[in-house]
Amino acid sequence: MNTPDTRLDELFVRYWDNALTDGEAAELDRLLVSDPAAREWFRTLSLQAVTAAEVSSVHRLAEAENTAIAGQAAAPRVSRRRVFGYAGGALAASVAVIGGWRLWGGASVAQARVTAVRGDVKISTASGVTPARTGSVIPPGATVITDGMNSAAALVCPEGTGMSLAGDTALSVAEGGKRVMLVRGHATADIRPRDGVPPLELATIAALVTAPTGALVMMGHAARATEVVVADGAVNVFDAAAAKLAVVGAGEMITVQTGARCRKHATPVTPDDFVFDMARPLPEDWHVGKRVETADGPVLVPERCYDPYHGTEMWQIRSDKQWARGFYRLYPDSTFHVKYRVDKAGPGQVIACVRAPRLPDAETAVVECNGAFENARPGEWQWLRVKAADMLDNKHAPKFPAPWVGFLLIVNTYKEDLGLKIADYRVTRPGAEWPGA
Repeated sequence: MNTPDTRLDELFVRYWDNALTDGEAAELDRLLVSDPAAREWFRTLSLQAVTAAEVSSVHRLAEAENTAIAGQAAAPRVSRRRVFGYAGGALAASVAVIGGWRLWGGASVAQARVTAVRGDVKISTASGVTPARTGSVIPPGATVITDGMNSAAALVCPEGTGMSLAGDTALSVAEGGKRVMLVRGHATADIRPRDGVPPLELATIAALVTAPTGALVMMGHAARATEVVVADGAVNVFDAAAAKLAVVGAGEMITVQTGARCRKHATPVTPDDFVFDMARPLPEDWHVGKRVETADGPVLVPERCYDPYHGTEMWQIRSDKQWARGFYRLYPDSTFHVKYRVDKAGPGQVIACVRAPRLPDAETAVVECNGAFENARPGEWQWLRVKAADMLDNKHAPKFPAPWVGFLLIVNTYKEDLGLKIADYRVTRPGAEWPGA
């Protein structure tokens, strides 16, 4: 594979050192969204860097695995820049991994397999990209990609762990399936260790998760943060340099950002009512759109960005992904309320990407209001109100029963800047009255 651009190498080094400026982070994000070759090279760099870190820290991890899951001092850190310096040499080592050998010198192992496919699912290897089918073997070093919000896949790893992927997700499989790396998106794993068989290890560029006693765990990864949610059992969470961060048990979650910053807390219950708090700054992993202070108060405004679904640049507001906890639960009679103003009327959409209420279910869908701003009165504040039941006229509408959990919020005006400003965004449960509406 050819490197898409030496600029990506430079950005990766700064990303791995947690030294990206906001502008560089946005540049890297645009590059990974718009350029498949850049995504593949970023994945290769990530795997090399993590592999190099593992070579120097495997003994510490093994010791942590054999210790009681609670209470363990953090291991010494390995410099990320030093790890990236190993990456060139690690490339040759990675060939051995792809050839079927375990990372630290063991014999070859059985390979992971695809057990179910829905939508556009691919397997990417060094020799190319092929459609995934039920029963497809996943070679070591390959990446399983679910492309689009209506795509999903189920996998089984050699030691028996079942996994599900949903939405825009990419998962690389190493060691024949005993270690997987989530490049982007969301994966759920039901890890049930057996005697004499090492349990599956889950990794991203920011974190490593082990479950020596078993767990049902969801992992999500965006550009700068990894989210781990435990539904059953308990897991150890390490940073990318093998320093232990926390033990996370059932009903808990942890968010790990590059640089090993983390926040652990109880997994919140997804509400039926939701109000976006315009008074607070946007989250660090907010994807597209800006919060701006105006004479009328704080508003959200779109930014021009590349939309992977439409394959073009659009004016868009796109939130962070709250896959596990969700922004809100939707029923057919739930109502969206959006207070907005435009400089001129025109086409637009209000969209919610939703998932099934049970985390292990790899089912996603879209509810969307089209023509949202066509009847707008330019220069005036007004309300768009629409029921979820009236947002199902699209090919990606839910085929699973409500409630639907909204995990990604999108507003766009396609290719035209209408001067859109949003001052209020909320969802009310069926039958609820909203004073002031």
